Amino acid sequence: MNILTNKYEGNRRLDGLLVVITGANAGIGKETAYQMSIRGAKVIIGCRDVMKAINAIKDIKQRNPKANIYSLPLDLSSLQSVRQFVTEITKRETKVDILINNAGVCLVPESQTIDGYELQFGTNHLGHFLLTLSLLPLLRKPIKARVVTLSSIVHRLGEIHFNDINLRTAGAYNPLTGYTQSKLANVLFTRELARRLGYHSTVTAYSLHPGAVATDWDRNSGSRLLAFGLHVIGKPFQLSVERGCQTTLYCALEEALDNESGFYYSNCQRVDDMVSTATDDKSAEQLWQLSQELVRLERRLDGHVVVITGANQGIGKETAYRLSLWGAKQRNPKADIYSLPLDLSSLQSVRQFVTEITKRETKVDILINNAGIGFIPETKTEDGFEMTIGTNHLGHYLLTLSVLPLLRNAPKARIINVSSGMHAFGKMNLQNINLRNGAYNAKDAYAQSKLANVLFTRELARRLGRDTTVTAYSLHPGAVQTDWHRNIQSPALRTLGRLIGQLFGLSIERGCQTSLYCALEEKLDNESAIVDEWMQWCRRLLTIKVRNSCGN
Repeated sequence: MNILTNKYEGNRRLDGLLVVITGANAGIGKETAYQMSIRGAKVIIGCRDVMKAINAIKDIKQRNPKANIYSLPLDLSSLQSVRQFVTEITKRETKVDILINNAGVCLVPESQTIDGYELQFGTNHLGHFLLTLSLLPLLRKPIKARVVTLSSIVHRLGEIHFNDINLRTAGAYNPLTGYTQSKLANVLFTRELARRLGYHSTVTAYSLHPGAVATDWDRNSGSRLLAFGLHVIGKPFQLSVERGCQTTLYCALEEALDNESGFYYSNCQRVDDMVSTATDDKSAEQLWQLSQELVRLERRLDGHVVVITGANQGIGKETAYRLSLWGAKQRNPKADIYSLPLDLSSLQSVRQFVTEITKRETKVDILINNAGIGFIPETKTEDGFEMTIGTNHLGHYLLTLSVLPLLRNAPKARIINVSSGMHAFGKMNLQNINLRNGAYNAKDAYAQSKLANVLFTRELARRLGRDTTVTAYSLHPGAVQTDWHRNIQSPALRTLGRLIGQLFGLSIERGCQTSLYCALEEKLDNESAIVDEWMQWCRRLLTIKVRNSCGN
């Protein structure tokens, strides 16, 4: 017994066309490759396991001796592998007529991709997102081209967890949540891709549910009992691989679809009765922007030295982890990372920290002034300064100037100061910088220190000059789900702060994105001198124009 009964009946020939299929070493991907080959297409299959790919091609050629097919290595859980796959196709081919995003993982135990993303989201969505965008130049070469992305009916159960996309919050991960999120992402990606390509585009996009196919999709469930249960329950409804590839063939070949794009299909027909989460254009655009952020950081940091203050927890720790994945000295088993004692409320400690770095390293490529305190009772640093400005500003000020010789030793270096949107409420009390004689207020002290971060960045860029190899940026990371509220004296306000963080705060993965943007985005190389711009949400926010004073 099965529910999906329609079959693609078209006889369209594909002679001279190139079809790229991911994950085609088995199951419906392999059958799709065979079906394309008997219609005359040249087929490239991208597979992680080279031997399985060789065996799949052997099987296809036994069924169709005239098959024009070859394989290339592709691991969709590795953005580097995706880029290498695209590079190799670009060397060999002049166009792509049909891209079928077929590969996927399903119901896996909690694990991460090479790039640190939740495995199902990273493989099923991000890998295909990067692949599709990277192949767009080749897809635009033919008169008409199609992008077909295999989703699943379970997208109806999915939710895009924008504040915890990797499902790292305690208790957030379960295999089904991860899988349904990734399948909803496939549908939203297709919808947004079609919107961005436009009505008159020669490239059209489709997502689909292939049906419950008789493959070993349940092998990764992480529980033998669950796998057995899924197999037994699903068996009466399962399609053969021949039947399971019919909607893929329909979306790839049916000429009646030439004038529609962005829709979802099942059983060789369009599905218009969609759940609201799958037609939410705002979420589709937000997912696109997030995905761009997550896959665009192509820059490698091998051989680079990154110094991060306050990286024992929160966004500092996550920033260190992310940078280690790109090869910088910094959970990555291959991470090159070590720690040194640093108390930013002690100028002596800052000097000792710099002395130790100078003994160990010959250069510093990136300095991220991340550490900070806020909303604390009135107290002093050991040097007698108000604690908030002493730690958040003076400690980082001394550190930055002391590390400048090492920063200048690098071909290009960056200084990133993590400020806050609270700087907008700040005032520099230059006549009473330590807020003594009853002037102290925890909020005012914090806002003053964050304003100092922005002004310091601005003046540093001006003094370094236009032709410097060292550039500087300040940023607002967003309200992040950390324990920033722990120092608030009032129990009621502390509880309120915690609740606000839980309800509206960003995950640490999201919270570190603007730090990564300022540290890595190559487009910012020439922007330090433009010190009238403030980084938030990976964009520049215009403040006071003083470009003439910066040599522009």
